[in-house]
Amino acid sequence: MSARVRPLTGGEIEAAIDDLARLRIEVFAAYPYLYDGDVSYEAEYLREFAAARDAVLVAAFDGTRIIGAATASPMDANKPEFRAPFEERGIDTARLFYFGESVLLPSYRGQGIGHAFFDHREAHARACGAAATHFAALQSFDDGTIEVLQVFLILDANSGSSTCTHHSPACYKFCERNVRLRFSSNTQGLNTNPDTRSQQQEPPSTTK
Repeated sequence: MSARVRPLTGGEIEAAIDDLARLRIEVFAAYPYLYDGDVSYEAEYLREFAAARDAVLVAAFDGTRIIGAATASPMDANKPEFRAPFEERGIDTARLFYFGESVLLPSYRGQGIGHAFFDHREAHARACGAAATHFAALQSFDDGTIEVLQVFLILDANSGSSTCTHHSPACYKFCERNVRLRFSSNTQGLNTNPDTRSQQQEPPSTTK
C-alpha cells in the first residue's frame, strides 16, 4: 500500500478533526495499559492543539482517507504545567518544539511513513525558528518490557540534519531508524538560556 504524507495547518486540521479523532482511538486501542480515552476527548484535544501558534499536523493519506498522523507545536505554546519541567532546567521553551503522538494504522507500517512524519515536523520546526525538539517514544523488547525514551534533537538549520542526545541504546536504535541525524552524547546544546548554559542538566521527565 502506498500513501502520501503532507502537513496540515489551521483550517485543514479543523476540517479533519473527526477523522483524526477516530484514527487516534483506533490506534491507541492496542495500548490500553497506556491510554484510555474516547472520540470526544480526542476531538477536544485536537481542537486545542490546532489553536496553538505555529502548530502543525502531518497526515498520511491513502487516497482521501487519513491513515496516519503526527503532531508538533512550539513548546512555549503549550500549557504552563507542561512547559514547567523544561523551564525549571533552564531550557528556553521559546526555541523548543514539542513533537506529539504519531499514529499509523498497522497495515501501513514499515513503509517509511514514520520517517516522513519526522522529516516534515523537523522542517516545520526549523521554519518557525526552533533550535531543538523534544519527543517521547516507546521502545518494546522481546521480553515484553517497554522503555519510555525522552529524546531531544538539536536542529541544524543549514544541513537539514539533527543531532540526537542519546541516553540509552534503545534511544539510539529508535533515532537511527526514524530520524535523519548525526549522533552526539552532548546535552548542553539543549540549554539555550545563556545564564545557565554551562550547567549540566538532565532532560525532564514528562507525560501527556
